Amino acid sequence: MSDILVIRTHGYMQSWGVGDTKNYRLTQPYPTKSGIIGLCCCALGINPKKHVARYSTFLKEFKKVEFMVRCDKSGSILRDYQNSSGFMTLNGNWTPAYKDKNIQSYRYYIFGGDFSIALKGNEEFLKIIYNALRNPRWNLFLGRNCCLPASQLADKYFENVEQELIDFMKQYNMERCKSKMIVREVPLNEIGIKIYDEPIGLNWDGNLQYSFRNIRIETF
Repeated sequence: MSDILVIRTHGYMQSWGVGDTKNYRLTQPYPTKSGIIGLCCCALGINPKKHVARYSTFLKEFKKVEFMVRCDKSGSILRDYQNSSGFMTLNGNWTPAYKDKNIQSYRYYIFGGDFSIALKGNEEFLKIIYNALRNPRWNLFLGRNCCLPASQLADKYFENVEQELIDFMKQYNMERCKSKMIVREVPLNEIGIKIYDEPIGLNWDGNLQYSFRNIRIETF
């Protein structure tokens, strides 16, 4: 038996990018694993680049957790057009656009989405996350700083659950589930969709590094 923590991402806007470029900030139509890990790290006060050992330990423990997303309300994906006369570099310096031409940027968001994310695993680790989401160290956002949560993120905690996670999610709080779609992980050698969404630490120059994970999208 394992415990289950349900995280709810519900808000006017949310955005969960994978492999974004500077000019095109895309979003997946559901919360990503890397995004939820980032959310949990923010709640715990873990800066991956400053707290390398804590971040590495967190990823090692999260690797043992079963992760699943249920789309309760898919919402609509809309594009926001922006332009800028320059950009801020990683060291905080303002760099003007090339030949004084404005930089065009397209940002994509999920409007009106509502998702339930289930984590199933060790009681001690999940309760640390649950308590941190209830009393976060830093401000929490749904993917980007402009995306504020409309409800408590730590939705519910269940102890000693015998059910398989997919069966649990097909029954949990179905009153708010309209879309009835589940995104779950499957082994890399099975048929699925491979996305660059598995945080594995920092690379040689101190930037976040990811690998592929395999997902399957199912309706019920």
